[in-house]
Amino acid sequence: MNDVILSPLDERDHIYGNLNFGARAPRPSKYRAPDLPRKHQAWSLMCVNFALARGTELDANDWYGKQCPPLAPMFGHMNTKKIDGAPSVGGTYWRSALAAAKNNGFCPETLYPFIDDANTRKNIFPKPSNEAIAEALKYRIGAYARISTLNEVLDAIYFENGVYISMAIYESFWKDYKGYLPKPTGSLSGYHALIMDGYDDNWTMVVDGIEQTNIIHITDSYGKTTGDEGEFYLPYEALDWFNTYSVDRLIMEMWTTYDPENIVATDYNEQHQIDVMHSAYPTVKLTPGNIIALVDDVEIAMSKAPFIANGTTLVPLRFIASAFGCNVQYYSATGNIIIWEKNLHRIIRLTKGSNIATIGDKEYVLLEAPRIIDGVTMIPVRFVFDVLKYYVDFEPITKLITIKGMN
Repeated sequence: MNDVILSPLDERDHIYGNLNFGARAPRPSKYRAPDLPRKHQAWSLMCVNFALARGTELDANDWYGKQCPPLAPMFGHMNTKKIDGAPSVGGTYWRSALAAAKNNGFCPETLYPFIDDANTRKNIFPKPSNEAIAEALKYRIGAYARISTLNEVLDAIYFENGVYISMAIYESFWKDYKGYLPKPTGSLSGYHALIMDGYDDNWTMVVDGIEQTNIIHITDSYGKTTGDEGEFYLPYEALDWFNTYSVDRLIMEMWTTYDPENIVATDYNEQHQIDVMHSAYPTVKLTPGNIIALVDDVEIAMSKAPFIANGTTLVPLRFIASAFGCNVQYYSATGNIIIWEKNLHRIIRLTKGSNIATIGDKEYVLLEAPRIIDGVTMIPVRFVFDVLKYYVDFEPITKLITIKGMN
C-alpha cells in the first residue's frame, strides 16, 4: 500500500493555526460528519482523491444546504496527475491534489465513472466530456492549509468538514482492534491517504485490557472491508506521536480546506496564532515589566509581561513564537511543549520544569526551565537566540529586548 507520496515542505503553504477566522462558537465535545455512502478504490492508487472527493461532498452539502451528488475521485486523480510531476507513479501528493481540486473541482461520478484497469493504473484516463468539466467547476475547494496540532485537527474537523492525512501503514494496522489504531509496531509497508471526519472528547474503549479514551474518527476508501466496517479510531495522543518526529510516527502530514471568505483581518490576538502578514521577518521589541510589545512598530498587548528571575530574562513563548509564524501546543498530561517552527521546517520540544530543549536527537541546555505562570509559558530570552536562531539584542540601560527574524 503506497498510494500517497509525501508532500515536500514549501514556504508558500498556508498554516491553518496561523489563519484568523475571528470569533467562533466553541466546538462541541463530540462531532461526526454525515455518514456518506462508502466508496471502494479497488486496486487503484487513488486514495488521495477518494478522501478528497468525500470531503468535498461534505463541503458541498454545507454550501448548497442539500445532498451533494457522489463526486468522481478519478476525475480529481486525472487532473492531479497532470500537475504532480510524477506521471509514471500511481500515487500522488496531497498538495497537488488540493491544487487540482481548487482549480478544476470534482464532477458528479455519473459523468466520469470510476474505472480500475490496466490503463488507469498507468495514468491513462478517458477524456472527460465538456459537461463533466463544466459541472466540476461547481464543486471546487476554496483554499487549503497544512495542519500541525491536535487543536487544529479538532477545529478543522468541526468547522471545515475534515482533515486529510497521509498515514504510515505498519503491521499493527492489520491487527483486529475493531478499528482502533494502536501505536505502530512492526515493519513499515507504505503510506495511505484517509480523511478525519469526527472526534469524541469522551469516547472510551478497552484495547488489550487497557482503557483508551478520546478518539478521532477516520474514514477509509476501501468500502467496509477495513477497520470497523471502513472506519478507524485514532487516539488524541497519536498526534503527539506525530509531533515528536519519532521513528514510529503514524500521521505523516495533515491538511484541511477552508473558505477564504471566512478569514478576517489580522488582529494579533494571542488567542489566535499571529499571522505576520506585514513582514516575513518581523522585529519584536519588549521590555521586562511592560505588557505592551512592538511588532514592526505596532503595539500589541501580551498575555503576560516579560520579567527577570535569577538574572535571566523570561519572555512569553507563545507570543514570540506566534510573531514569527510558529505554532505552539502544550500537552498538560505530559508537560510537553511543542513548537512547530515557521513553515514546519523544524519541531522543537520543551518540557515544563526541564531545562533541556530538543530538536530531533540534539539537545540544548537552557539557563532556566520553562515556567507556566497563570497559563502562560515563559522561556529564557537566550532560548530565542540559541535554539530558535533569531537575532536578540539587549540594551542594558533601558533593558529593551529586540528580536529579529533571520532568513
